[in-house]
Amino acid sequence: MDVVRGAWCGVAMRTMCVIAAVAMGCAGRGGERPGTAGEVDRVADLGWLATTLARDYAYLDEAPIDATAIVAHYRDRARAANTRAAWIAVLEDVIGELRDH
Repeated sequence: MDVVRGAWCGVAMRTMCVIAAVAMGCAGRGGERPGTAGEVDRVADLGWLATTLARDYAYLDEAPIDATAIVAHYRDRARAANTRAAWIAVLEDVIGELRDH
């Protein structure tokens, strides 16, 4: 799914900081396994990430972000990501929508 339209260059570091904050913030909140967030926490974190990107994305004029579409598209994967690696893979795919690579 191509939620974000257009090319974007330059703020890969900031983007990685956002994904790291979400990934690290989910650790230890009582998930299915130690170090993973629960299903509700992951969906909430996905919503926070999408909303933050929609508000703070450096090139909103060129490539607006539909936070609702991001959450709708990735919600099921976020719910199913019961390991840290699976959750980070979901976050990487969300960030991959930004086309900053």
